[in-house]
Amino acid sequence: MSPLVAIFFATLFGSIIYLITVSILLEPMLFAGIIKNLPILNELVGRKRKERREKRLEDNNIDPEKVVEKVAMSNDALLAERFDTLELTTDFEEMKGSNDKPIYKIKG
Repeated sequence: MSPLVAIFFATLFGSIIYLITVSILLEPMLFAGIIKNLPILNELVGRKRKERREKRLEDNNIDPEKVVEKVAMSNDALLAERFDTLELTTDFEEMKGSNDKPIYKIKG
């Protein structure tokens, strides 16, 4: 291997180590978040989180499918309640501005 290639890779690895060290020292929580969101680690953390949730539900004798159904039902009920109280009107009210051009405002 030529000395130029060796210098290139040494500089590359040195820079990576320097960046990691400085980022850990300056913002450790930010660095931990970046590392945790790497695709491989994110998949492992997500899998462990899912296993812990399933175990917690199993320990408390809760069926996960019923939880999903109840959440969907409550979301539907909240949306229906919100849209029932919403009044949709298409009346236009003409207003006069300072330049005497009509401005239309939608009520509702």
